[in-house]
Amino acid sequence: MPGLAWPDGASSGGTVAEVTRRSGLLIAGGLAAASAVAACVAAFRSSRTGCYYPDGQSYCAMGAGHDGSLPYTRRPLVPTLVHELSAGSEIDRFRIVGLVALVATAVLVAFTTARLARALGAADPTITVAAVTAGVVVIAMPHGIRLAWSYPVFTDVPSWAFALAWAAGVTAQRRIPALLLVLAGATVCAREEWLLSITVASAWLLFRRRERVAALASFAGAVVGAGIDVLQPHVGYNYTETIHEDVRTLTHSDGLQHLLWSTVFVGAGLLVLAVWTAVRRRGDAPDQLWVLGIVAVPEMALSYIGGSDTPRLLAGGVVFLIPIALAGAAAVIEPLPAVVLLVASFALWRPWRAPHDPVRFNDFYVPWQGLPRHVFDVRRLQDLVIVAVAAAAVIVLRATRPDRPKG
Repeated sequence: MPGLAWPDGASSGGTVAEVTRRSGLLIAGGLAAASAVAACVAAFRSSRTGCYYPDGQSYCAMGAGHDGSLPYTRRPLVPTLVHELSAGSEIDRFRIVGLVALVATAVLVAFTTARLARALGAADPTITVAAVTAGVVVIAMPHGIRLAWSYPVFTDVPSWAFALAWAAGVTAQRRIPALLLVLAGATVCAREEWLLSITVASAWLLFRRRERVAALASFAGAVVGAGIDVLQPHVGYNYTETIHEDVRTLTHSDGLQHLLWSTVFVGAGLLVLAVWTAVRRRGDAPDQLWVLGIVAVPEMALSYIGGSDTPRLLAGGVVFLIPIALAGAAAVIEPLPAVVLLVASFALWRPWRAPHDPVRFNDFYVPWQGLPRHVFDVRRLQDLVIVAVAAAAVIVLRATRPDRPKG
């Protein structure tokens, strides 16, 4: 809507659309900040300090300089960093690595959001608001601060930071092949599942954008990282629990409901906004949007064969969708529907809740883990109402908007 300004003609206000976007994002940012504070309080109330589950036990063994069990030995980077640190107990060192990685992830998400919003044509004040909001959302999301603080013996959050750093490097105007090789390798050494996403993105860069050097450097780094993963010594293996949960998830109706609500819970509004942005700009989408989406999709797809930890694993893809969602809200999508969808995500997260087990934050959607069926149904109905109200509000806002003047 070029030329349509506020009645007083204030030069700092910009167009009505820009001011509305900025005001809406400020509201969303305020809610995100409140959610982040609530999530921090909930995390401090639910802190656990042990090496839980086979993966946590394996990471602790590796952090102490011993051999772990498969498949967790294929994630050697974080335990190695923990082993090299000297401050505090082993659990404290895992927590330090996780918190530093979470801050790095938030900063990288904010930086990526700003770059993408600028490429999509957003106004500068709106870019700033969107970037800060995106960084705060990372802290507030269900597996942000609550995972890094409450359940530190994991490798997820550090892998997000390395993966985002690689994505920023591979979409930069000046690409440094050696840096891409190192970052891709570090990402795969943090969690081996990123091999698929980096391989797919490298193939796209090579065959669609003819970025031969960047693509080959990234792929080579990922392969080297995978080789390091495979060569790690190990004692025994532990696949039984994950396979059992996968079979149960894919063959039981309750399991399929768990997958559906895991996806909704991790951020329905963010998913919708990201897809909406991609569809609206599919003809002229910048490379950065393509790379973020290409990395996110395989990572999220793999989460569905991750046993009962689907929501935690989905979060790895969601950190790549947050920049698309917030940049889209800043430049592409109508302001009010975007705010409604963001608020719906915050409502679904219940940031004030102090979970007994932050890793499986939405266990209350899984009746086979001992939850009474009526409680399960009530909670599922609550979330269904949130999603339905958000969808209805978006439809009403779009249907009742005034016609925009052209030119």
